[in-house]
Amino acid sequence: MSKRYYATVDANTGETNIYSGDWNTEVASKIQGKPSLIYKGFNTEKAAEDFINQGYVEKNDIDPDDNEAVNKEIENRIASLTDDEAIIATDGSYMEDINKDIAGAGWIEISKDHKQPKNDICDPEGMRNVAGEIKAIEEGIKWARSKGFKRLDIYFDYAGLVGWAYGYNINRKNDNEQEDLRTKYYDLIKESSKHIKLVFHKVSAHTNVKYNEEADRLAKDAVENYGK
Repeated sequence: MSKRYYATVDANTGETNIYSGDWNTEVASKIQGKPSLIYKGFNTEKAAEDFINQGYVEKNDIDPDDNEAVNKEIENRIASLTDDEAIIATDGSYMEDINKDIAGAGWIEISKDHKQPKNDICDPEGMRNVAGEIKAIEEGIKWARSKGFKRLDIYFDYAGLVGWAYGYNINRKNDNEQEDLRTKYYDLIKESSKHIKLVFHKVSAHTNVKYNEEADRLAKDAVENYGK
């Protein structure tokens, strides 16, 4: 059996590694049991390097569970924004008891001279509140690209969103099957990254992270006020 290469990205710290060898005897023990690791196996070292070099997570020493440190990091980032940089904070909401047919999307657009809360609704597509957060990221990227920004930092709370950006746990359907929301999201990120640098920052939900809480309220408002 030819050697395989396993690329890893830690969603919390941005640390990257490439492990090579047999999965069962040499690699699995170094990767499994670490929930923050995004990883994928490749036949060549170049392909593993390309996976890492997508660069959707940058190295940092912020604990995503430390809300005070996260709030400070975001405020520092806002204060240091240049003319060609922006931030979005996003969240999604799904309330079956209010309306099972929609999900809410909430996001805050932030640039050097602009700060605006936004919300909208979308089809849950079987993914409930996650569909809303994907919608929020999609709209935030559209805004950033329309303004010609070169970098967009995305603060979000659902871990799958950064993994899917890297193509982790993305499986293409057959030609006669509809692509699921994860695959469409992956394609959005891949295409958008040709035009703007996207950097993801995982935060913990419902831990008093200021902008995450605001995005959550916006997403809920979109559902509760739909049709009013």
